[in-house]
This record gives sequence, structure tokens and C-alpha cells, in this order.
Amino acid sequence: MPDFPNVYVVRGNAYSVKGVYHKAVADWRTSFEKGFVPSGLDKSNQGYMWVCGALYMEIAVNRFLGKSDVVTKYDSWLNTVCNNSGVTRAEVEKFYRDNVRALIVAVVDGEFTGITIPASTVSYVKDSLANFCLTPNQNNFNIIKNTYQLINRDLAFAQRIVDANVRDVEVFESLGYKEAAEAARRIVRDGQNDFNEIRRQLNAPNDAPIDWRGLRSAYIKILNDLNTELIRRM
Repeated sequence: MPDFPNVYVVRGNAYSVKGVYHKAVADWRTSFEKGFVPSGLDKSNQGYMWVCGALYMEIAVNRFLGKSDVVTKYDSWLNTVCNNSGVTRAEVEKFYRDNVRALIVAVVDGEFTGITIPASTVSYVKDSLANFCLTPNQNNFNIIKNTYQLINRDLAFAQRIVDANVRDVEVFESLGYKEAAEAARRIVRDGQNDFNEIRRQLNAPNDAPIDWRGLRSAYIKILNDLNTELIRRM
């Protein structure tokens, strides 16, 4: 895709017309970073209000991250939009708070499509990300950071080790190697305990299948799409 702002604005507008606001917001935010400065908008149009919502999200999240230069830039842009359109900051904040949870739901659903993840874990991810976007404070950040640290481990590899030792237990027992069988059984037991604790923190049932690599890739992409600085703070 060409690397200039108007292309992202056009595609963002196209997504907006289709009601795909999470993709529209992503494109608009990219266009801002590439130099596009929004001006007037029609506040009766939800898509155009999401232009303000995207600006507001940058202000809120970067204020928490201590990026004062970014906050100043986006705050200036939002003031320009508001002044030119008759939209108040209070209206922007209310719109954002009323709609950001639905936006996060759309983002997560889009990235998790086709990945085997328990519904309870998907809900947990949606709630924790939405809570952070609504109230970017240290507590809410720590929750998404803990989630990142849990799933960023090579859990797929760890699961293969546990599965291999389950097979070893059967083989050693069939051959009468009791000590080797018990050692493999301890690895399985310890591994399953670790997995169960991780599952508990991710609100996933112990016996629910999980595509660990798919979950990790999707979660990292979501964080990067929200704010690239988040990954660096993990």
C-alpha cells in the first residue's frame, strides 16, 4: 500500500461506510501518524465521530505512557476538529466511552477468528483491553501486561514436552522401568500444574483446547494495533 496519508483516509472512510469502524479507526490513526490533519466533520455520523474517538484514544493512552509530545500533537488535532465542527470535547469523550468497548470487541473478534480459544478467555481479553482503553491506569495496564507475559511464553512447545512425557510414562511402564516412569510422571504433573495456573489466570477451563501460538500472535497484533509503545512496555 502506498505510504502516504490520504490513501489511509480513503480506505478508512470506505470501512466507515460499511460500518467496520475498528478497521476505519486503524487506518485513520495511521493517516494521522503520516501527516494527515483532520478538520471538519459531521457529528451526526458515527464514522466521523470515530475520527475524534481515535484521536481521543491516542491522548488517553499516551498520557498514561508519559508520551507528552504525542499527547500535545493529538490534543492539538482534536481541538482543530472540534473547533471546525462544533463538536465539544465532552461530546467526544462521551462518544468514546459509550463505544470503545464495542470497538475492542470487533478488534478481538477479528484477530481471533479461526483460532481455537475458549469463549471465556476471549471475553477476558476483551474486558481487560476495554478497561485499559477506558481507564489507562497502572492497574489496568498490569492486567494486560500479565496476559501478554503469560501467552508470550512458548506454551506450544511446553505443551509438546508434557505430551511427550505422557507417552513416555506409558512406554516406561510397559517395559517395567518404574523409576523412569515416575520421573516422566513428575514432569507431566508439574507441567499440567503450570498450565492449569496459566489457564486460571486467562479464565480458561483446564480441559479446553487452546491454539497457543495463534493466541500469542493475535494478542501481540492487537496490542500493536492499539499502540506500538505498549509492546515495548511489556
